[in-house]
Amino acid sequence: AYDKNDYRKVVYLMDRALHHSSHSNTLKTLKAECLALIGRYQEAQELANEVVLKDQMNSEAIYVRGMCLYYQDNNEKAFQHFQRVLQYSPDHNKAKQFYKKAKLLQSKKEAGNQAFKQGKWQDAYELYTEALGIDILNKSMNATLYYNRATASSKVS
Repeated sequence: AYDKNDYRKVVYLMDRALHHSSHSNTLKTLKAECLALIGRYQEAQELANEVVLKDQMNSEAIYVRGMCLYYQDNNEKAFQHFQRVLQYSPDHNKAKQFYKKAKLLQSKKEAGNQAFKQGKWQDAYELYTEALGIDILNKSMNATLYYNRATASSKVS
């Protein structure tokens, strides 16, 4: 189910598994990650926090907290979490990929903003469009990008 991106089913299955193994940090962090991926950030953060309280060096739980912060448009704290994960576990591929994606999205948005400020409306429009393709799950950032792109588009004509 996880490989098929059916995160709701994974959450359901993790609930069943946690019923039998209620203290498993592995099951809790997988459930928290899937909760974050379906947009239930508060629940995901609470579950990840529960794991981190027991094990402050649990890189999976810290990664999930970073994901939640990122999706809630708190990039600075999210980046700190991803860096912490990579300090504890340098080979953490999910954190590496997520961190790169987050940095790329932020840089594209900033490049679009810079082009907009310079009056390069078409360039700004194209940069915002590129940024929209980076992470379709980041609804708050994408809403801002759609707004910025629409504003740039209105200036082009």
